[in-house]
Amino acid sequence: MLSLFLHLMLMPPVAADVPNVTLSTDTIADADKVLSKITKVVLYDNRAVVHRTASHSVSKGVHTLTLPSLPSTINPDSLRLDVPNGTLLRMDTRIVNTEEYPLKELEDIITQMETLQTEIVSIQHRRGLFQEELSTLQRLTPASLNQQDYQDNIAQYSMTLWKQNWQFIRNQIQRAQSELQSIDRELASKQAALQKLQRQAAPFLQANLSKTSLEVVVVVETNANKKLQLDLQYTIQGAGWRPTYDVHYDSQTDQARIESAALVFQSSGEHWQDVQLEFATANQQVYQSLPNMFTWTL
Repeated sequence: MLSLFLHLMLMPPVAADVPNVTLSTDTIADADKVLSKITKVVLYDNRAVVHRTASHSVSKGVHTLTLPSLPSTINPDSLRLDVPNGTLLRMDTRIVNTEEYPLKELEDIITQMETLQTEIVSIQHRRGLFQEELSTLQRLTPASLNQQDYQDNIAQYSMTLWKQNWQFIRNQIQRAQSELQSIDRELASKQAALQKLQRQAAPFLQANLSKTSLEVVVVVETNANKKLQLDLQYTIQGAGWRPTYDVHYDSQTDQARIESAALVFQSSGEHWQDVQLEFATANQQVYQSLPNMFTWTL
């Protein structure tokens, strides 16, 4: 045992094969930018786990890549990156100042919203005019004449003329009611369109518009020329889902049918168009993060 201990003590130190990777400002500036696409989102009650995928053609060796334009509200501790066909040597994050926030889409939405609001005000004004006319017509009633009025010959009673007058009033009432119904349908359509635009604008208006974004910087190594696959995931706030249920009862068959659905909300600032959604019921009230692992070199 003593000889084995002395042998171990006298053995020369063996350096671990730790890659000598440094990230300078110039290295990051020259790195290839790889755009990632959201492919799946796992929704919890008050947060969401976003999965992004990206691919990039690289040659054999060590490469520095950046994944830009991620929301700056991401918790960096939740970032996970998998490189199935390569070796991940290092991953860092940094907050960068972006160019002027791309508000073109938001400006178009706001312009459409302002146009709709103007049209809604005009429709509501027109509706008020017809409603006032209808109320006036409905308040009209034949005047009661007393005996003295007949003696003074104030009114000449004509049944034909009376019917014509009241037929005209009834026609005007029906016209006003028809106009009001048409206006209400038009108003409902405009308001629905406005609400749709407001929902489209919500991610922009509620997101962090501080002209900053999160950039992920990765250093990867490949053993051959290949198309590198990158799978990124992170947790983001401002998103979640709630269950909802509809019960349908048929009194004739005495049968009930229960339908369930998910109400999704998100104001993260990301666009989830054509994204696969998964709904989780796990308890995510307390966020659990993996501990930081330190490198030991012997």
